[in-house]
Amino acid sequence: MSMIDRGVPAICKSCAKSAPATDFRIDLDLKMMVCPACIKAKSQGKKPTLQNVPVESNKPRDWDDIDEQLAKKASQKIMPMRTTVQEIGATGKAKYNCVKCKFGFTVNFLAKTPRVCPYCNAEVPDLHVSRSAVKEI
Repeated sequence: MSMIDRGVPAICKSCAKSAPATDFRIDLDLKMMVCPACIKAKSQGKKPTLQNVPVESNKPRDWDDIDEQLAKKASQKIMPMRTTVQEIGATGKAKYNCVKCKFGFTVNFLAKTPRVCPYCNAEVPDLHVSRSAVKEI
């Protein structure tokens, strides 16, 4: 029997056994292709188990506590405490730079609009800005 007759061998992700790729079928419960042995085990009511399959980790071998702390700090969002707001005359409007995307737009403090950034949809933190944070143009 030649390789063409048997098909290309593939490894089942459910049980880690090798079988011809043409014999694999879709298991709707597992949502993946499985080998004939898994199909047979499922029809008999048995659940296939992984045997001698190494568990792969997405972290390198030299990963330690310091790396874990650095990853945790890097994943935290850093929000600046102050925003740049420049008042436009006495109209109650001001130029505002978004905290998240730094997009510049005009905010009406009297009407309290817009409530979100028109570019990234981030909320405008506080429409009641103190006079110390406002610079007049």
